Order: sequence, then structure tokens, then C-alpha cells
Amino acid sequence: MTEQQERRFCRVSLRVSLREKSTIETAATRAGYCLSDYLRRVVLAAKPLRARRRPPLESYLAARLLVQLGAIASELRAIARAATELTPFIERELARSLDDLRDCRRWLLNALGRRAGPR
Repeated sequence: MTEQQERRFCRVSLRVSLREKSTIETAATRAGYCLSDYLRRVVLAAKPLRARRRPPLESYLAARLLVQLGAIASELRAIARAATELTPFIERELARSLDDLRDCRRWLLNALGRRAGPR
């Protein structure tokens, strides 16, 4: 059997801190590998056994999108502050839109391997 055909049934585990785990997972995500393939590549200098499960994240574009979301949220907040009389419907819709933007921000930060601070 070649190495590619060799069945893998042994499990290897190790203990790491939460920070180390996060660092390893972030590196695997940025490299576009699942955790197992990434560790196999780093430790054994082996090629992944299968095609990439997820494409590498385009960090630059995600960061630009994050900036744009922040600008949109700022504009919505400015509109809400400038309006002297908001109908309850418009007020609810503005609040819902800001909540949606906050969720998008959190998802993008997570995809970039960063944690969203409290807001």
C-alpha cells in the first residue's frame, strides 16, 4: 500500500491552552486546510490527503468589507441621531439594521480568526 492508500486509524492528541488552540485553528483556516491536514502538513511535511475542504479566506477583501460595514453602521447611527421625530416603525427598523450589521461584523471577525469585543 502506498502512503496515500494507507488507512489511518490511529489518533494522536495533545493538550494545548485555549490561546494555542485558537492560534493553530486560525493558521489552519488561513492556509485553507482542515485542522488534521494542517497539522499533518506542519508536523510531517506531508501533502494533504484530500482536496481542500474550504477555500482560503481572502483576508484583504474580508477586512475591506468589515470597514464598509462599520461605515454603514456609523451612517445609520448618524441618521437616527439627526432625525427629530422617528416613527416607531422606522426606529425599530434602524435598530434591527444595526443589529444585523453587528452580527455581520462578528461573523467576519470570526472568519478572520479574531474575536469581536463587547459592543
